[in-house]
Amino acid sequence: MEVAEGLHQRLGLDYIGVNVEELAGILEPVIEELVEARSTRPKADAIVNRLERGKQLLLKAIAANLLDREELTPEQVEFIVANAEELAGRAAPKLYRQAERHGLEHLVDALRYLWERYGNPLPVRCPRCRFSSLTPDLECIVCGARVGEEELKRSIGFKDMLLEYARTADHGILREILAAGFVVLDGELKPPSLRPASGYSIVIYLNREEREEVGKLLSEPKPPA
Repeated sequence: MEVAEGLHQRLGLDYIGVNVEELAGILEPVIEELVEARSTRPKADAIVNRLERGKQLLLKAIAANLLDREELTPEQVEFIVANAEELAGRAAPKLYRQAERHGLEHLVDALRYLWERYGNPLPVRCPRCRFSSLTPDLECIVCGARVGEEELKRSIGFKDMLLEYARTADHGILREILAAGFVVLDGELKPPSLRPASGYSIVIYLNREEREEVGKLLSEPKPPA
């Protein structure tokens, strides 16, 4: 407890709602390791100084403890993002929702970056939160939104994407797309035959206008390669 009191005061942890007793619980396994590594028990001041030299590891341990809480204060959200990037990336869905609840818009870009680096990014971005987090069921695993197909189409510029793809595809692929009535999206467009049996893919159905545009390309002769 003496070590926890010393560190609590030095780190000023009151602002994130971590009391001395909680800090003592976080420190216990670290202190035990330090004690076991020495033939004589070090004094409390020596332990405090050694722990401060490994301050970043300690801050990450505190951040991990905070992430176990159901609700976070604005200060706790900021503390986790600032001091435990890998943990924040993996916990981006929880932290994003907490940041939105508290109006911490300045943290959202940082969370997007950390999600891409340490989290579980998916090939397609959510139109709402702009994280790479849209599932094949058109549900976002970060913000929780359920996205309509037309909303997804608008967000990715689907018509232009489809026509650009169709202009370079051979007529056999265009016939396949028109017969099936859909294309597959997994970061790029693919014909129905390349839809994986398992794994990630979003099916996007063509509306009448999109089918007509593809049909026009089918009626045009392909330029020589």
